[in-house]
Amino acid sequence: MARESLEPRLCRDCPGREHGFCSRLPEPLQKRFREAVRRAAPERLVEENGRGLAGWDLAVVSRGTLAVRNTFEDGRRAITDFLIPGEVLHAGEDSARSGRDITASSDFLLCLIPNLEADFDSADCRCIERCIRSDAIGHIEALRDRIAALARLDPSERLAHLLLSMRERLNPDGQEVNLPFSRSDIADLLGMRPETVSRAMLTLEQADLIRRDGPKRIEILDPSGLAAVAEG
Repeated sequence: MARESLEPRLCRDCPGREHGFCSRLPEPLQKRFREAVRRAAPERLVEENGRGLAGWDLAVVSRGTLAVRNTFEDGRRAITDFLIPGEVLHAGEDSARSGRDITASSDFLLCLIPNLEADFDSADCRCIERCIRSDAIGHIEALRDRIAALARLDPSERLAHLLLSMRERLNPDGQEVNLPFSRSDIADLLGMRPETVSRAMLTLEQADLIRRDGPKRIEILDPSGLAAVAEG
């Protein structure tokens, strides 16, 4: 990776700033927060499981995408979640014990958050924790929605649900969605086979609900119609 991509950039230039909890901190605390965080490039993810982040409580995705893979009791591995710019990674979690691996896209950068109690007073800690908790609750609700969709929807309906969710997270004011993962990753997330994902994508395209422009770029032509499909 080029050297300049590892050098700190102003927070206002961070792709994740618009969605990150850090942008909602009071201005004096934002300044102290900027001084405390550090940047980490992909090579800091030791053995792809997050242990390279030792010594840091939390991390905010600044650029790129993190995929969360779980290993199940039968040995199978599947993507169960993903994090996009602005979202928080709990870096200190014991990944080996939980069976969770974290991998990053090539264009990846983290803001590492140090031990809060060591670097901030109690009032600042409470403010930061409130903001993080608010974002975490929203993320958990989105996961619950996806679990419910997996249980009751057919493949096309599941895919419609995911595309709308991705639009809300990545481009809420636009019609285009640049998927941060492959067809196989989508299959993992939706509990389907890759070929089933392809058929579901074609079904939505033939219904004039979406248009594909390459393997990962999707234009949502009819948001209301896609939402109706996603409701089952």
